[in-house]
Amino acid sequence: MTLPNLDTVDTITALTDSVLAVAARADRPPLSIRVSASDFQIEAGWAEHPVATAAVPRQQPIAATSNGSAVHTVAAPIASGADTAPADTDSGSATFLLTASMVGVFYHAAEPGADPFVTVGATVVRGQQIGIIEAMKLMVPIEADRAGVVAEILVPDATAVEFGQPLLLLREADR
Repeated sequence: MTLPNLDTVDTITALTDSVLAVAARADRPPLSIRVSASDFQIEAGWAEHPVATAAVPRQQPIAATSNGSAVHTVAAPIASGADTAPADTDSGSATFLLTASMVGVFYHAAEPGADPFVTVGATVVRGQQIGIIEAMKLMVPIEADRAGVVAEILVPDATAVEFGQPLLLLREADR
């Protein structure tokens, strides 16, 4: 593996600083930011919670690709639904996200025209199927990792999703 030269490291550091500065100045936390300079591009993504710039490691390994360009990750990983800290809503009940467990196309129903697996207001139990992600021609069932009530469906049907991308916003069920 060839290590990138100092100019490459400086460019990546400048891009990283730009991403963090833009995120810190935003009126509300961004879901993602893409910054480009020369042949370099950095994209950072966050779950729907405030960006904590101190949590982003400043010194990460830099890998060089076969064409000599550098690949550098600048954002902390997006938390899975089970690890996402609950957020309080105006109604006082805690909410949490169910996130994509893989990259693919998210579907609300088993087939076109069929009823969706869940709708807003529906109660979901742990292990209940909430959708399907198609990845490389495989249909993978996506299940809730926690019980709750669907407050919002965040991704339209038949939409490409990334690993860790929020799919549903749920609130804790009344006990």
